[in-house]
Amino acid sequence: MKTFLTKKQIEVLKRRMEGKTLEEIASEFGTTKQNISAIERKARENYQKALNTVKLFRSILAPIVVRARAGMKVDDVVRDLYERCDSVNIHIPYDRFELVMLLRKEIGHRIRHSLVVEDFEIRVTKEGDVIVMPE
Repeated sequence: MKTFLTKKQIEVLKRRMEGKTLEEIASEFGTTKQNISAIERKARENYQKALNTVKLFRSILAPIVVRARAGMKVDDVVRDLYERCDSVNIHIPYDRFELVMLLRKEIGHRIRHSLVVEDFEIRVTKEGDVIVMPE
């Protein structure tokens, strides 16, 4: 299977998940723990890039897009999202409170109290998956 990880990165991650220390892995590979640390860090960066790529791809296919602009009330953004989803029979598996908590988790720095302070987008797939994207 093709991935964004090298064989060495995969092996380092597997060993780390087994609970091995950097020193133990370095000894097995005949290298330094600094090198193993760098390999692990790069593997995690590649993993995050892959997740971001999937998120971006899914967001491109999402039929519902709500743009939250600075100065808008978060409640108005959420209401607009539910109205748009309802109009095309897409069910979001979150109630209003859960959706606001998801927004705060994903892009909390863009919300202050109940106001949007930096623009962002919320996209919803046909399956009801909510994708929060910085703009």
